[in-house]
Amino acid sequence: MAEQDSQLQARYDELWSAARTAFQRGQVAIDPHLGDKASDRRRGLSVIIRPAPAVAEQVTRFLQELACLEPEQYYYRGDELHVTVLSLFTSTPDYQPQYERLAAYMEAVDRAVDGAIPFTIRFAGVTAAPGAVLMQGYPDSSQLACLRERLRASLRKAGLGDGLDERYRLATAHMTAMRFATQPRALPALVETLTAYRTHTFGGSAVTELLLVKNDWYMSAGRVHVVKRYRLG
Repeated sequence: MAEQDSQLQARYDELWSAARTAFQRGQVAIDPHLGDKASDRRRGLSVIIRPAPAVAEQVTRFLQELACLEPEQYYYRGDELHVTVLSLFTSTPDYQPQYERLAAYMEAVDRAVDGAIPFTIRFAGVTAAPGAVLMQGYPDSSQLACLRERLRASLRKAGLGDGLDERYRLATAHMTAMRFATQPRALPALVETLTAYRTHTFGGSAVTELLLVKNDWYMSAGRVHVVKRYRLG
């Protein structure tokens, strides 16, 4: 999968270059909802992958290092880390009409996932966006891309495609690990630490299960409800 890895690396490098330029100017994108996260009513429906416990542990150690520099930012817990296979609709405060069609969404996902086989995601290095720190993921096959296309096709066939890819067309295998909740006080040191981890290996995850979940914007542990588990293979 050299070509796929090369394409992913190019995308991660592009993100890093843009974020680093913004950071060097002292510019970050602060999430306005994190100041009052408890009242954030946005909810969605997603198919996700959880990383292996060993990977989550390695990422958590990395985030603890960042938290020493920037304790006021928002850090994902180990049990909140995830790769989004597909957001079936983007999290919104007006989610109830979509939730009322949950059975139809489940049938569409059932059809798309049927026959899917396990694969592995290697997590190596970090990248960033102006508002977040991301863990770089590299699938060992085209299975993730195929799953996404099958899900899109199945949802559209069921008349459920209106909410797909509203923010951007998902093509990477990243995990969001930190978000800016406030203006950082040690941004140069943060950039230095991120740079040091640009090629750090966090480990591999064998993907044998997908989760269909109801979720908030952040996949918060207390706000994620597993609707269905799908075993691969």
